[in-house]
Amino acid sequence: MLSLKYSFLPDQSRSTLSAAYQAFEEIMRKVPLAELDLNADIFTVIKDLRSVFTMGTTVPKPSQCQIKKEIFDHDGHSVEIYWINYPRRKSQINSDILLLYFHGGGYMLGDIYSYSGFECHLSCLFNVTILHLEYRLCPEHPLPAS
Repeated sequence: MLSLKYSFLPDQSRSTLSAAYQAFEEIMRKVPLAELDLNADIFTVIKDLRSVFTMGTTVPKPSQCQIKKEIFDHDGHSVEIYWINYPRRKSQINSDILLLYFHGGGYMLGDIYSYSGFECHLSCLFNVTILHLEYRLCPEHPLPAS
């Protein structure tokens, strides 16, 4: 609905932005900010932050997006990675074009469920395979363990 709104009511000051992008921007502006008790212990603060982090519902994963999980082991450590492909492309996972995506969240927030919708849209937009690396979060894994 927002994309349709911006198709009919373009923003003259930013005419190069697509209606879909302007709709995405408006959705992001509507996401509520967290109200935190900064006097609480760090585990409580981060738990509260994670409970209001809504990136996964704000930008949902399109049903046609394909996500394949792999686990890599090296030197006694394992890491989860996810191959993200939007299927309308004629591409293979082993293509020459790959976007390595490290999600945001300041080593405290985020995971594949939070960012998969956004990454699927990036895969479609740029016609690339996205490689999402799942890293450990603090305070459960204090720096430099993250």
